[in-house]
Amino acid sequence: MLDAVKIVRKGTCAVKVVYDCEPENPRDWENLGKLHLDTRSVCVKECERDDIEKARVKLPVYKYEHSGVALSTSNASYPFNDRWDAGLAGYICAFADDICKAYDCKYITKKIVARVEKELKNEIDTYSKYINGEVYGFQVFANAVGIDDNDLDEKCEVTDGCYGVYSVEDAVAEGLACIPNEKVVMAE
Repeated sequence: MLDAVKIVRKGTCAVKVVYDCEPENPRDWENLGKLHLDTRSVCVKECERDDIEKARVKLPVYKYEHSGVALSTSNASYPFNDRWDAGLAGYICAFADDICKAYDCKYITKKIVARVEKELKNEIDTYSKYINGEVYGFQVFANAVGIDDNDLDEKCEVTDGCYGVYSVEDAVAEGLACIPNEKVVMAE
């Protein structure tokens, strides 16, 4: 039985959002960006330090660490206002060959660079959620009318579910999409 982060009821069903206890590392996916972070708590070296300068698109990755780790590619001069617990952690880079392959192009235009930058920022956002345990799953329970939230696991049948979702809101939406349209009732 997993503790609920959020429970939403829809008709005779309930969607229970839980933490994903064994999420897949998003850096194992097919990413456009190559990450080079070298800090005490986070060390990822998908490219060599010497290769960073050869990247067609590179973004600085800042880290804030204080009872958790937050990563950011913010273009602010200093995204985390804490000189003791934050600083430059490394870079995320995209190389010309990889960009041309991903975007099926011969030339890299300003428009493509903007799309690549957005993709790299999303990769960092996803990885930041992963290293902080902010990955969720959902379970859809049938025949949940009149059943207390704490008793769903014992008294109801799980009819659907999925894990590896990177926000509570998305987990709720995906869970609700598995249920026929009925009235939605939220419960924390």
